[in-house]
Amino acid sequence: MKEGTYKCQVDMGGKTSEAAFEVTLPLRHEDLIEAVKEKVAFVEGGKLILEVKKLGGTIKEIYWECNGVRLHAKDKGIKIQNGGAFNRLTISPADLDDIGTCTCFANGIGTYDTAEIEISGEENEITITPIKNPVTCTLKKKPCFMEFSVTSLTGKIVRNDMRICKVNDDGSVSDDCVIPKQSGANVKRGFGAAKADKAGDYVLTYMGQQSEPCTLELVAKVKTKKTKKNKKQQMQ
Repeated sequence: MKEGTYKCQVDMGGKTSEAAFEVTLPLRHEDLIEAVKEKVAFVEGGKLILEVKKLGGTIKEIYWECNGVRLHAKDKGIKIQNGGAFNRLTISPADLDDIGTCTCFANGIGTYDTAEIEISGEENEITITPIKNPVTCTLKKKPCFMEFSVTSLTGKIVRNDMRICKVNDDGSVSDDCVIPKQSGANVKRGFGAAKADKAGDYVLTYMGQQSEPCTLELVAKVKTKKTKKNKKQQMQ
């Protein structure tokens, strides 16, 4: 007998009775998949990649559960690739809540198998350092900018998530914020021909972390008066 829905119909005394029943065969374990790595570690904000290898046999269904929750390819940050000899689950960006256990389930024809993977993670360490502190510029004269170095354990830096903001007199961060521009391996905020009101302390904020204050100092341009003797020497 095969699995499926069966109907039983009985005719008696001109009356017909019908009943339906479901036939389910007991599943037996078969080696269908195995984890490529049984323990996987990630850094917060990076990618968590899990893989299982298909060992042969017919697989009708394959899916993932992490910490008791079934994952779907349509879920945000979830990518599931099923092709060839492998099935891969990618979670990006990975969060510390993803620490725990992920299990891949495979169902065949009357068979099943599972592969369990232990997940560990560490907090992403971000370092923000002013390249030069204080920064001294000439008042109302270009160029004027301050520069920061930003590094993380993941090696991935999202510049558009950064802000360089002026600090208020009471130490709080003001609304005078800009997204920094790329400057080689660093990021910077330009002030153009800076006016006096731009002088003060600034911080770079990123991923909930904040740099030490970087001070912008503005000094007046020193005018030198040329004497007739100096002009004559320059002409010669």
